[in-house]
Amino acid sequence: MPCSFLTPFINYVLQDETLHYVSAANEGDAVALIAGVALGGVRSGGANRGIAMMQNSGLGNAVSPLTSLTWTFRLPQLLIVTWRGQPGVHDEPQHALMGPITPQMLETMEIPWELFPTESDQIGPALDRATAFMDSTGRPYALVMQKGSVAPHELKKTGLSGVRVNAKARDREALRRRARDAPRCARKGHRAHAEGFDRRARIDRFLRPRALRDR
Repeated sequence: MPCSFLTPFINYVLQDETLHYVSAANEGDAVALIAGVALGGVRSGGANRGIAMMQNSGLGNAVSPLTSLTWTFRLPQLLIVTWRGQPGVHDEPQHALMGPITPQMLETMEIPWELFPTESDQIGPALDRATAFMDSTGRPYALVMQKGSVAPHELKKTGLSGVRVNAKARDREALRRRARDAPRCARKGHRAHAEGFDRRARIDRFLRPRALRDR
């Protein structure tokens, strides 16, 4: 999931043909998707590994899969979580609460964490620690990225064929397009009007959260 702190990192990944970047609808989907990578078994050279990147403001969306899926079934993954609202660092007001409680959230979920390395010679040891923990426990490990941890990296490549879009996000967008293009006006009682209204109502019901559907 994107964050301005992650922009250089994402730009790099998008342009590396050996890596696969998958866009997810939300942070929970991202964690669940990477859990599927772990379920894929062992490849040549070691176990399958994936990384879920997210802003800490969306960490709450990932609580359920992190506590009921990856923890329970020991599906390791590396989390890169940005630290918006870090104490002592000026940021937008919406990060004022989430910033200070980000470390406690990770610790409450029994996810060990350390700061994302800011020097090239720190990267290897940090990944070694993360890998050792994931191999020994089968559970996630987090790198918390502070502002400015990654040097700028320009996105030069066009037509990014390696980018994949999560099916859920793609299907929701397709449904919204169908709703937008559905017939919106017709004489009263006309079948096209009724069908268009019914289609929009069913799509709206699908897209609305369950809590609102039941009201």
